[in-house]
Amino acid sequence: MSEKVILTGSSLALSVFIRVKKHILVRKSIKIMSKFKVITVLDFESGKVTQYGIDKWNIYTEDIETFLFNNDHNVSNCQWMVHEDATIYVK
Repeated sequence: MSEKVILTGSSLALSVFIRVKKHILVRKSIKIMSKFKVITVLDFESGKVTQYGIDKWNIYTEDIETFLFNNDHNVSNCQWMVHEDATIYVK
């Protein structure tokens, strides 16, 4: 048998507020992530800099560290960033 929870007064308002705030945060995250196009990985084990198109990483079902691990990077021995431009500037 399922139980129903009845929210009244301030607890109902708080519940609605929390759901709206979560929805806004998710939309902001999607908007921010939509401008990123490239993942750059500094792999200290191989001594290589590797770039992946953001389309290779399913951001909604896989976290970045799992993605890196699945692409043969030791996540404890590399650094990564997600950014807009694939250009590597050499000075």
